[in-house]
Parts: sequence; structure tokens; C-alpha cells
Amino acid sequence: MMISVLMAAAVLSGSATAFHTCDGSTTQTASGQTVQVGFVAANNLALGTWVEMRSPKRVMNRRWFKVMDRGGPGFALDFYAESCAWMNSFGRRNVSYSVVPRSELYRGKPYKGWSLRKGSRGARLVWSPR
Repeated sequence: MMISVLMAAAVLSGSATAFHTCDGSTTQTASGQTVQVGFVAANNLALGTWVEMRSPKRVMNRRWFKVMDRGGPGFALDFYAESCAWMNSFGRRNVSYSVVPRSELYRGKPYKGWSLRKGSRGARLVWSPR
């Protein structure tokens, strides 16, 4: 319990790469789900953990990623890319990120950016990235 509290407050840094199945095949993550944009692979974090990007602020116009696979040494991240071209242009670069604490999660997703919109058919949660 104490380790997760310390990791949530710390900003971690490491190298990052991108991955995409350019041949059109589908791959399965260590969690058992098919890979999709928004998933990241990391060896040092538990599956299902959300990470918030610090530098750069966004990767593929996303700020939060969910750890759903294993890969990369140490604090390295491996992003699932939206296309082969994006994967090739990303290459390898240094990133910094922090673990999103459980207190900031709402229904399994980061709370920052979610808002409650009221409409004619009731209220619903809407994601609006900053």
C-alpha cells in the first residue's frame, strides 16, 4: 500500500516507443484484451493502472493511458499507435509520466476532463480533453 502511494506522487521517466500491427493482424495484450489506442505496455506498473503524461503533455492527442500489456525494460512505455506512419515518426523518445491515484479515478477512468451534461433524456458523463 505504501509503495503505490509513493509511486502516485512521483514523476517517472523513461524511454518510449510505439507499436502497431502494420500487417493488419490483431494481437492480444497480457490482460487478455485486443490492443487498441489508449493502451500502453509497461513492466513496472500493474495491469489496469492509469498513467498521466507529463512530458510531452499529449501523445496521439491523449493525456491518459491505461497499462494493459507488458513490455520494455525499467520505466519504459510502449504505446499502441493509431497507424504505421505515426509509429515510424514517433521512433524512440524520452517521456515522463505519473501514476494516477485511485482517488482521481471515476468508473475506471481519470476524473480530470469528465463532466456531467444534462439533457432532455437525463444526465450523462462526457469526456472533454483539455
